[in-house]
Amino acid sequence: MGLELNLYDEKGKKKETYRVDFISARHYRELMRLNSENDQMIDKLHFTDYQMDLVVDYVCTLFGSKFNVDDFYDGVNNENLFEEIVRIISFVNTGGRTPATEEEAEKKRQEKEQQETTTKS
Repeated sequence: MGLELNLYDEKGKKKETYRVDFISARHYRELMRLNSENDQMIDKLHFTDYQMDLVVDYVCTLFGSKFNVDDFYDGVNNENLFEEIVRIISFVNTGGRTPATEEEAEKKRQEKEQQETTTKS
């Protein structure tokens, strides 16, 4: 089971989907290092702006640097920013065993998009 990240354009339309199927132990170790060097920010689920940038840079590296920090910030909805980061961190931290599966998260996104489309009509 892989990890996916959808990035959206400024109109909220899906622009690109990125997927990583293999998460190495090195990525897990890097996540542990980030956490320990930054006052256990991941355990506390509280980030300063600097720490958020570190985590987003980590996410970019995790996905093979196929997008950069600016692409991430520009392509993730503000409402979902923290949720996306927590989802990705949880996936790495638990080896893919997260309470909310990728399919459930995508279904929620699609339902939300459909509600927004219906509301605009």
